[in-house]
Order: sequence, then C-alpha cells, then structure tokens
Amino acid sequence: MSSDTASEVRADRLGALGGVIFVILDVSLGVASGEPPESDASVSVVATYYETHQSAVAAGLWLFGLACMGLILWFGSLWHQMVRDEGGRPRLAVVSLVGLVISGTLSLSACAVWAAIALRSAEAETSILLFHSLGSTLLAASGFGIATHILATNLIGARARSLSPWIIAIGTVSAFAFLVAAVLGSMKTTANFEMVGLLAFALWCVWILGVSHRLWSRPDEDRMVLS
Repeated sequence: MSSDTASEVRADRLGALGGVIFVILDVSLGVASGEPPESDASVSVVATYYETHQSAVAAGLWLFGLACMGLILWFGSLWHQMVRDEGGRPRLAVVSLVGLVISGTLSLSACAVWAAIALRSAEAETSILLFHSLGSTLLAASGFGIATHILATNLIGARARSLSPWIIAIGTVSAFAFLVAAVLGSMKTTANFEMVGLLAFALWCVWILGVSHRLWSRPDEDRMVLS
C-alpha cells in the first residue's frame, strides 16, 4: 500500500468515527431532553416542559453543534467516496451536500429557538407556543434536506455498488419517512408527525452507522466497487 493510499485510509476511517460520534451525541441529546410536548399543546404543558428540562434543552444547542461537527467530518469521507464513484465529476454528490446543508441549517435553527425558550422560559409565556411551534416546524422542514441527501447518496452507492443493499434499503425507507414527517409537520396531525419523525430518525442513525462501517472497512485495493 502506498503512503498516499494509507493516508486516505486513515482519513476515511476518521470520518467514519465522526458518523458514530454524531449518532451517539444525537441519541444522548434526545434522551436528556425527554419527550417534548406536541406543537399544539397548551401553554401550561409547554411552559412546564421547558422549566423542567431547562438545562438539557439549553445545552442541547451546543451538544447538537458538536454532533454536527462529527457529521461534517463523516461527510468529508463520504464526499471523497462519492466523487470517486462518480468518476471525479460530482453531480449527485453535490445534491447530497446541498441537502445535508439545508437540513443542518434548519435543524440548528430549531435547536437555537428551543434553547432561547429554555433560557428565557420565565419571560416567554405569551409567545412560548409560537416559538415552540416554530422550532418544531423548522425541524420538520429539515426532513426535505435529509431525504434529498440520503436518496442522492443511495443512488450513487447503488450505481457504483459501493454501498450494501441493506444500507440502501434502510436509507430509502428513512428518506421517505422524513418526507412524510415533513408534510405532517405542517398539519395538525402532531402525534403522527412525531411517530413518523422518530422512525425516520432511528433509521437514519442506522444508515449513518452502516455507511460509517463501509467507509471504515472497505478494501484498500478496491475503494470503489463493493466486492
């Protein structure tokens, strides 16, 4: 193995660890924050949630920010592989990147809104429902970006045979679940939105771990085609 190839292997494996870090931090954030109230919950229910989980929700912004740093590192290795799969002329790789950027921007914005409510919960009673719903809507809208990212990445992996069929299948189901959750998030079907959104997120985490495993373990001699 040449020194350049060895360097690429180390960089790709570092990126793979970034995906694992993202999943761990994101799941930890969800556990620490508890079950959030529905977007159409009463003022008292929403206010009680933010008062009870004030520290966890406020810390969620920087915790999710650290998770996003891990995801960016992961995507660097994924981008490297996708560009190789597209013969050095990225098209769908750019689509995947744009989708992830849109999703990350909306998700971070949602976390910032919720953190602001938690930090000023005692003063936000009159507008707490509005901002809580705003955060939920931003998070739901991020599903369009995640779905675009997953589907574009899956299409590259399927064409180049660089992703296993089970990874592609899980990612595809996750992408469509994110799309459904994004549509439901703009409607009054809050319970369905949360259930579908949770399913989409869980499958996305499994997909990220699957892609991370592929980035870590694919053969050094053949870094493009799945044997």
